[in-house]
Amino acid sequence: MKIIETYGITYLEKFNCCSEWYWGTNYTNGDLYEAEEIYLSGKEIEPNRLIFVHYPDGTVFEPIKLDKSRYFGMPAYVDGAIYILLVSFKEKKVCIYQCSQDMDNTVLIVELPLNIVKDCYNLKIDGNPLMLTRQGGENRFQIIWPDQVEFDIGVRETFCFKRDDKLYFSEWHEDPDYREEINIREYSTGRLLEKIEGAEMTLPNGQSWILR
Repeated sequence: MKIIETYGITYLEKFNCCSEWYWGTNYTNGDLYEAEEIYLSGKEIEPNRLIFVHYPDGTVFEPIKLDKSRYFGMPAYVDGAIYILLVSFKEKKVCIYQCSQDMDNTVLIVELPLNIVKDCYNLKIDGNPLMLTRQGGENRFQIIWPDQVEFDIGVRETFCFKRDDKLYFSEWHEDPDYREEINIREYSTGRLLEKIEGAEMTLPNGQSWILR
């Protein structure tokens, strides 16, 4: 049995398409959207911690340590690299960092004004390729960066991934039994191109399976 010192972070998540890295956070003030609400209410927010644990050796890395009014969103693993989403509420900025392979340093990839989005609800990094997306409570999907794309989606749709010039969404139904569909939409307009019965599963090598 191996003891891994994470200093209070006792739940780790696995990245899609990656078998050697896990990540964890302590959710000091909830998720990114909840931290934003606390900050906008006039209260001071405590920053959360974000750690990465390498498998199989169990080495723990904490590339960025935050000060007050800054908060991590969910990280992502895209094209063999780890990316960190960070929001500075005081500076009104959204930042994406790329971690070096040895976790010795991080490089700022893009810095955007926070007012480019309505709020931080479901604001996250997606891939492949690397994208900043938002799926707000108003049933509207947005690509914030590197392109600006926005269109309405169904109330039960969730974005999965982009392939070529198409976007893939999962949609669940209860009619009356539970089932899922994959909705394939045109990248630039969101126009529905095709529906496929089944649930999507992404494998560590990036291959996608449809289970039905």
